[in-house]
Amino acid sequence: MSSLQTSFPWGFKKAVISKPTKNKRKIQEDIDTLGDAKSRTKFHPNNSNSTSRKHRTHAIVGTKLPLNTLIETLDHESLQKLVKSLVEQRPDVQEALYNAAPKVTVQVCIDKLTDKVENIKCNLPYKVDTECDYTYLRVKALVHEFFQALSDYMLNFLPPQEYDVSKSIEFLNGFLLKVLLKMPMFSHMEFKYYYKLTLEKLNTVYVNLITDFIQQKPTNILLLKDSDLAEKLLEINKHYEGYFEQVSQLLSQDEGSDIPERLQGLSNLLNFSSENNPLNGGVVSSVKGSW
Repeated sequence: MSSLQTSFPWGFKKAVISKPTKNKRKIQEDIDTLGDAKSRTKFHPNNSNSTSRKHRTHAIVGTKLPLNTLIETLDHESLQKLVKSLVEQRPDVQEALYNAAPKVTVQVCIDKLTDKVENIKCNLPYKVDTECDYTYLRVKALVHEFFQALSDYMLNFLPPQEYDVSKSIEFLNGFLLKVLLKMPMFSHMEFKYYYKLTLEKLNTVYVNLITDFIQQKPTNILLLKDSDLAEKLLEINKHYEGYFEQVSQLLSQDEGSDIPERLQGLSNLLNFSSENNPLNGGVVSSVKGSW
């Protein structure tokens, strides 16, 4: 059949109409076959002509967190565990940690000891009197931890670690007036031993600090008298039944008076660890720690 060609004003030509030579079913099969072929050509992963292959040359891969970012994710407890684990695995880093760590302040130590006392009180059995031995045994480990921490902090504020006597006295006063007074008074024999020994040791430390300070320069007694130390000691002796009266007597002396000898026997007994407890077979004179 002939076809008529008609020109359109815009230059297009009318499509030529011709008689189909294939049936509709065959045409559809050809179309489907062609579509499958194009699909395999376009998306097959082994196709060397695929444009998507070019974009996979710079793949995004996972990496470890930077150390600074990792540390930011750690809470206080996790960070403590990390440092302790590092020191255990690498003992040679201890000195580097000491050098890099900021100097511990008196207030921080007082706050930490206060937290330990509060932790002891929070773990007391409900509605059980402190006179009961069971009450002490429930928190015995926490009490040991408290006295060990006291030992560590006290030694940190004594010569030759700390020569500023004002900081040593600040720690003693803070502990006696703000921390130890909050401690539950257990009736258990072991706690009574720890409590009495603590007062004896701190009295010895206090006397020797004042004695050394005055011996360095006799006029230092005037500095002590001009401070509020006498008032602090008056309050301390009121709470502890005159246990620190000897320290008060040192402050009452005049300039140039004979200074008594340093107390002996307890100045090197500042370790409160349970291993040195005479009740566990230890000997008092064998307790470590000196200044």
